[in-house]
Amino acid sequence: MDREGQRYRFTWLSKPDKVERVLKEMTVDLLIIGAGHAGTAAARGAVEERPEARILVAEQQPRDRQVILGNGEIGHINSKWQAAWGIPRVDIDEFVNDWQLRTGNRSDYRLIHSYARNCGECFDWMIEVLDDDERAQIIPMLRNPSPNMPRTLNGFHAYPGTARMPVSVQDSLVRKNQEAAERKGVTFLFGAKAHEILTEGGRVTGAYLKTDEGYILVHVTIGVIIAAGDYSRNAAMCRDLLTEAADLIDEPSVWTGHGWDGDGLRLGMLAGGRMEPRSHAAMGGNYSLPGFEVIGSTAVLRVDRHGELYSDEGFGTHILAALPGARQPNGMLYGVFDSGILEQLTYQTPCHAVVDYCDEDRVRKLEDHLRRAREKGPEGLGLGGKRVLYSAPTLPELASYM
Repeated sequence: MDREGQRYRFTWLSKPDKVERVLKEMTVDLLIIGAGHAGTAAARGAVEERPEARILVAEQQPRDRQVILGNGEIGHINSKWQAAWGIPRVDIDEFVNDWQLRTGNRSDYRLIHSYARNCGECFDWMIEVLDDDERAQIIPMLRNPSPNMPRTLNGFHAYPGTARMPVSVQDSLVRKNQEAAERKGVTFLFGAKAHEILTEGGRVTGAYLKTDEGYILVHVTIGVIIAAGDYSRNAAMCRDLLTEAADLIDEPSVWTGHGWDGDGLRLGMLAGGRMEPRSHAAMGGNYSLPGFEVIGSTAVLRVDRHGELYSDEGFGTHILAALPGARQPNGMLYGVFDSGILEQLTYQTPCHAVVDYCDEDRVRKLEDHLRRAREKGPEGLGLGGKRVLYSAPTLPELASYM
């Protein structure tokens, strides 16, 4: 219940303003809403499959100021790029079954199996557009994993080999794929925000796009692909749809997602689409762990503000292991480890927020954090916000700092 006694309000599902005047009309075969990773790949893939098709991509951001989400990491399996680095192939059925185990069999098995079969080939296809210098900057994470690394942890699998690249290369990857699609005939319309998806007799017939000059009416002969992103920056949608996270976050806390506002999903629902049953993947809002900037998701001793153990830190790799953290009473969580942390890192599974001990720069950063924390003593090394790294020669002294 919210404070007004209403369980859900769905205020975000409001109908768009009626379009009174149209600046111009156009007809295409396929309209793609959004020109990020997904929309750009859809555009290039569609024109390569159907060279004769008239394809229009509408992106709300200006071309020269387009923000492309992502931190430069692209998780996938079984690409030729990975094979060239010596990353072993992954059994697809094992991978899919592991995914279903993690999600309580809630995911669409057919969709996940399709992803597992095709994601490696898709990655190779996407990076074709990069030049040699850019491709050389893409490095697999944990490319030389320690023999200490477990193949499974509590029955869950995890695999090394995630592609990591500078964000500048990631952005170039998307933009060069846009250019490749344009050379084959795709039209990109930047500064055009989808306003409404139109239907007739249960079939999508087009959409209104809003630009600075006015509205454009787009008729379609095939359909519309919505690739407009998530809704982690829409607090109202998060409250209504992320039910687990909503129960954990008090009003008027700020939802701190780093994605988009969910407009594409809203337009799809208003056009007759059905959203997956709640609760959705929480986009980071239903788990919490200490030590993120320093030791990443390493499964060290985790205690609450009273110094008491609250979870099995090593269960099911990072996300599952961090779920109990979000359920603790308001206050600090602490990750406690000793001077053997560099060796302990080699026993972790490859997962989100992993410390890549094969990356010399990442190891040096950890060593620098530890050195500076020792110098700070009881003051601790501030890491931004309420995050502090303490170091002491004995456990009683460390506890007193905490």
